Amino acid sequence: RLAAFIHDAAHGGVGGVMPLAGLEGQPVVTALVSPASRTLAPGPSYALVALQPVSGAGFMTERTIAASFGLTPAQASVAYALLNGSNVEDIVASRGVKMSTVRSQLAAIFARTGTTSQRELVRMLSMLPAIRL
Repeated sequence: RLAAFIHDAAHGGVGGVMPLAGLEGQPVVTALVSPASRTLAPGPSYALVALQPVSGAGFMTERTIAASFGLTPAQASVAYALLNGSNVEDIVASRGVKMSTVRSQLAAIFARTGTTSQRELVRMLSMLPAIRL
């Protein structure tokens, strides 16, 4: 899946965020994959991969996202799922709701976070300091 995110980001897509497990199967780092700026890497397409250690003391939660941006629990759940590598289709399937419901929730999330796309939302959330409320 990481390779797919890298390929996607390097070819004009959004990339993504995913946990990477250690030898015991527990997440040890979170990988954020995004397209590299053409000013940083002119020429062929590149992706930027940032790794952040997972720390039990300060991991971003749905509650933290909701409190930080005034989101409803359902909206925070959608934002959290996107942050953790799900796409809209995954969210629709796992929650048993209509696509229009999730799209409406996304519009509200964008308005409250000041973002305009899923890519921008994930990038912004992944750059926030990890806090636990």
